[in-house]
Amino acid sequence: MSDKPTLLPPNATAQEQAIEQATARIEDVPVGIRDLWNPDTCPASLLPWLAWALSLDTWDKNWTDEVKRKVCASAVSVHRKKGTIAALKRALTSLNHDVAVVEWHQETPPAAPYTFYLEAAVDQIGIPDLSSYNTIITVAKEAKNSRSWMTGIEVHGITRASQYYGAAVFSGETITIMAEPNT
Repeated sequence: MSDKPTLLPPNATAQEQAIEQATARIEDVPVGIRDLWNPDTCPASLLPWLAWALSLDTWDKNWTDEVKRKVCASAVSVHRKKGTIAALKRALTSLNHDVAVVEWHQETPPAAPYTFYLEAAVDQIGIPDLSSYNTIITVAKEAKNSRSWMTGIEVHGITRASQYYGAAVFSGETITIMAEPNT
């Protein structure tokens, strides 16, 4: 039994006494419960458990810690708006890819009703592997509404470079001013 005074009544059952004894050392836990529920302060080894607790639909153990934390941080807002275009965009943004959603009425000419496609803008690194590409598809299918159909993904490569321009211009005339002496 613990040295701390008990709050249980004298007629407490053995199970209640065991629970009190097990939770008496809760202050000795090195990580605060509040930190465990925060994706920014949760230890990296416990992020899969946080994802499970937040009921994430997609999880990849090969993601970087940064992506895992972003996905966990966006989980609540995605679940609140699940089935809307806002939830779809938020879920795709948390994957660290620049993905835009183009709906059927935004196309010229308009596509079949209730369809959409994704435009992924990739930098010079691109989408690293096939599993990342499949993850984008899986996240999109889970966050979209059930009536809409994804018709595909367009991947656009973006290359950034610096250009330097230089020019020199010299122009002018020589003007001589002759002053007349004052007399």
